[in-house]
Amino acid sequence: MQTTTPREKAFTLLELLMAMAIFAIAGVSLAQAIQQISLAVSESVDQAVMREEVRAVLLETTRNPALREGEWDIASKFEEVRYRVTVGTASLKNQEAASLPDLYEVVVETFTEGSDEPIDSISTLVYPPIF
Repeated sequence: MQTTTPREKAFTLLELLMAMAIFAIAGVSLAQAIQQISLAVSESVDQAVMREEVRAVLLETTRNPALREGEWDIASKFEEVRYRVTVGTASLKNQEAASLPDLYEVVVETFTEGSDEPIDSISTLVYPPIF
């Protein structure tokens, strides 16, 4: 009768290398996903700050009691962005077809440096005697 020694149960070197490769691929994929998420969050925060900056420029312009027609540029906190404020007379008429005096349209456009095409725009009507 032959005696055999019981074989110990263990993982082979090949199985360990395969498991390590799978975990390495999963780790790299997870790191790339986290990086993409952080970039998206960063961009959305920058866009939200720009929107708030545009609203602040519009509010500051409309609250000016000496508001008159004209166009001017305002620098942004962001180096590559500038705002153009355009104030013009609004041509609205009342029910008797009479023009409404001192009614202005204020438009704030967002531009990137070196471009003449606006990337965003916001506008409102304002009647300065109210303020």
